[in-house]
Amino acid sequence: MSDIVFTCECGKVYKFNRRFAGRTSRCIICKRDYVVPLISEHINQINQINQTVLKEESPEDFTISSLLPSSTDDSYHDLLSNHSSDPSLFSPSVSVSVSSKKPSDSAESEQIGKYEIREKIGSGGMGHIFYAWDTQLQRNVTIKTLNKKSRQHEHYKERFINEARITGKLIHSGIIPIYSFDYDTQGEPYYVMRFLEGQTFEQLITQYHNLKGFSHTLEELRRLIRHFIDVCQTIAYAHDHHVVHRDIKPSNIMLSGYGETIVLDWGLAKILTTEKNDEFDPDHFENDLETDEKTIDLTLASGRVGTLGFQSPEYLRDGQSQPSDDIYALGVTLYYLLCNKLPYKLSRDHRGVFDRLMIPPRLPHWDNSHVSRSLSAICLCALSFDKTKRYSSAAHLAADLQCWLDGNAVSVYRMNWKEKIEFLVKKNIPLLGTALAAFSFGIILTRLFFGR
Repeated sequence: MSDIVFTCECGKVYKFNRRFAGRTSRCIICKRDYVVPLISEHINQINQINQTVLKEESPEDFTISSLLPSSTDDSYHDLLSNHSSDPSLFSPSVSVSVSSKKPSDSAESEQIGKYEIREKIGSGGMGHIFYAWDTQLQRNVTIKTLNKKSRQHEHYKERFINEARITGKLIHSGIIPIYSFDYDTQGEPYYVMRFLEGQTFEQLITQYHNLKGFSHTLEELRRLIRHFIDVCQTIAYAHDHHVVHRDIKPSNIMLSGYGETIVLDWGLAKILTTEKNDEFDPDHFENDLETDEKTIDLTLASGRVGTLGFQSPEYLRDGQSQPSDDIYALGVTLYYLLCNKLPYKLSRDHRGVFDRLMIPPRLPHWDNSHVSRSLSAICLCALSFDKTKRYSSAAHLAADLQCWLDGNAVSVYRMNWKEKIEFLVKKNIPLLGTALAAFSFGIILTRLFFGR
């Protein structure tokens, strides 16, 4: 379904996916260059109508249809249907929800404590995420609650409370802050977070690989690597506080409109000092299978939590979480960034999984011309089958990536003689330029005084 409908001056109508917002294109009819409208422009139009209607109508009579223009253009309907289910559509310029009507599939009232529920913006196998308004502090917030099914199982409630506690203890710029935790009038837990606006890392990676040519540049890759370094630093902070994330992947990383890189979804995180072992959870797996295809990857057929393709070999073998699992998941994420695909195609029944994982994947610089051999070596080191050969920490991985960005040698790659010469020349260009200028000046002076 198209998210953006644009009409050129010549009358030609184009439909675009939201990932092309803000890009420059050319009309095939009149050959004029134009910029694909931003989604935020469409939403702002609706928000303006929203604000006007809110002043004139009571909340009981307020419906989405009252926000729509009287035209027959379906682009607004398409935009609203996508906006209600995809939190990544929130742009930095959007601060008003397009709907204050209670979601039909939510058991929550329009008011939870001091928070007014505006709209459900996401849901998963365990709970719902709502966009809400803090009536006391007058600010937008995000509220996470359990769904009806999860409320019937104490294990889900324990995991939900554990997520809030772990996230609340981790105070870092790369982690969404928890404002408060409480229980509603029905005695069900919920917690309130900062309202985050932006795009997921997965969406940005898709944009980078789909827009080839002049847009598919080395600088764009370097920009994504800088954000990935921020992710590594966030995970390094969590590991220093004895917490493993256990579900690192591009869709769980978000970039805000102001340059922040946020690691999301700490619902599967585990404190390593906790004695209770919750690795094997067959009930959780069976319940997930009853939901939808988007949530069944939270648990493997063996009962281990995580996402298929991002679990480390040792975790698949013994089911014990450790920081090396997150290092491996970071390696998979980096490979996905460089190649726009996972390094391995694994089946859910795990047949032959270890034989497959023991063979290094296709080198990233074979698939992406902007990837150097040293960057490929960094990626493969993080993906090593043997955890002792992987990076010792997420901070070490971040340091090597920073060396690559700065044009310095990395610790996991030994350059050949040709690369060493190129490296020395590149690092000493100012010195070589000065020496060449001095040599040329000396020749000129020699010819002037002794040329005759």
